[in-house]
Amino acid sequence: MAVAYAAVHAMAESPGGIGLFTLFAGGAATLVLGGGLAALQFWSQRQGFDERAGARPEVARRDIRPSD
Repeated sequence: MAVAYAAVHAMAESPGGIGLFTLFAGGAATLVLGGGLAALQFWSQRQGFDERAGARPEVARRDIRPSD
């Protein structure tokens, strides 16, 4: 974001307040979206949703022993 800010201010004509607002709002939205997707990926893995599709649970999860 600092590079984009420096590039905007290096232009001959400044974009004004609304341009800077959209620059920072877009950067913040990108960070929030990336953090949210990373959290969903972590949660999905912890809940066991990333197990192999179609496999029996005792085969896919090695930490659970099959019942007799």
